[in-house]
Amino acid sequence: MKAFCLSKQCLNLKGNQVPQGGGCNLPVEDHEIPRHRGQRVLQRAFMVPKRSKNLENGLPVGRLIMDVRQTNSLMICLAGDLPAMALPTQFLTMVLGETETFVFSGEDLVSSFYLCSLPAPWAAWFTFEREIPGEVVGLTGRKRLGACVLPMGFSGATGVLQSWHRSLALPEDGSGGLDPEREFRRDRARPSQQVGGPSMWSIYLDDFTDVELMELLDAIEVQGTPSAAQRLIRRQYARHRVPRNADKAMLREILAERLGYFFNGFTGWMGISNQRAADTLTLGLE
Repeated sequence: MKAFCLSKQCLNLKGNQVPQGGGCNLPVEDHEIPRHRGQRVLQRAFMVPKRSKNLENGLPVGRLIMDVRQTNSLMICLAGDLPAMALPTQFLTMVLGETETFVFSGEDLVSSFYLCSLPAPWAAWFTFEREIPGEVVGLTGRKRLGACVLPMGFSGATGVLQSWHRSLALPEDGSGGLDPEREFRRDRARPSQQVGGPSMWSIYLDDFTDVELMELLDAIEVQGTPSAAQRLIRRQYARHRVPRNADKAMLREILAERLGYFFNGFTGWMGISNQRAADTLTLGLE
């Protein structure tokens, strides 16, 4: 019977907390591993190469994917803050005047799922099938490791990550956070905007996006500078020691690619990006 759940109270949702030693795994003793119908609940893992990224020795840089289907089958899926995730197609409701444009600013986090550390007892639920020499973790004999960070393949991972990221933008004590009335999300109407007025912002897992409505000539002048909301969220990242990908940051761009969509503020056009179109075409031909 599925009767396991997580809450903000039992999850560590602070970016400045990492597992001891900075690792993603903890050793798990056999008696700690959950059993279902007499069998150990064990997981697998694999690597997905990152496009055009290689080490100096030529080996590909990979993204670690934890295959935790065994645990997923025994747990209730966590909704978390999924209703707060904005959909790219919602931008289709935006209407521009003849001399107006939308300006996009954005941030992207680094290894975002692994920034959320889990309480030590949770490692048992994410124990990997393969045993390793105990010397690797300073122990003897053969040992299994369990994830002590949020597995990307966990059915509740997206809801938890969305909740964690929003907790940075909207801290409970209200210190240094963004305006909650300006959040752009799927479960409520889009915030109204005026030329030169407050921006609207949204969080989609590890992506932060800020959108401002400006006169085109004004937008051209401020291109390449961070928006007010972007400066606020950057301070929150720095406060909690959350790493962001500076190479993927957008600084008030009129031509912008976000969440697989391309936005042209000069013409008011929106559509899927060239890369997304090519990927889709390739899948259709395979």
